[in-house]
Amino acid sequence: MQFQDRSVIVTGAAGGIGRATAVQFAKAGARLTLTDRDTVRGEETMSAVRAVGGTAQFIDGDVASEPFVEHLVDGAVKTYGRLDCAFNNAGIVGAELLPVDLWRPGKMSSLST
Repeated sequence: MQFQDRSVIVTGAAGGIGRATAVQFAKAGARLTLTDRDTVRGEETMSAVRAVGGTAQFIDGDVASEPFVEHLVDGAVKTYGRLDCAFNNAGIVGAELLPVDLWRPGKMSSLST
């Protein structure tokens, strides 16, 4: 299995591409840390991963929050001893591409002028 015992984070894991990717990583042997703002559907993805014999934890939160992302990475490392890969699938429909410094909390208001 290509990802046997690799620690992988999947963001936007509550459905669609995120859920399908999580299941495929699980089938390839990955140990998953799943995240999404939708706790109910995220936990359903965790159950889907476990149904195919995978290992997963779910940490609910918003990857637009830098402290949350640090918590997410720490959670993967604490649980699995390392982080090998991240599938960064979370997104906001219609969001513009911006430098990190501009999307940090409190910075977006400066763009409306």
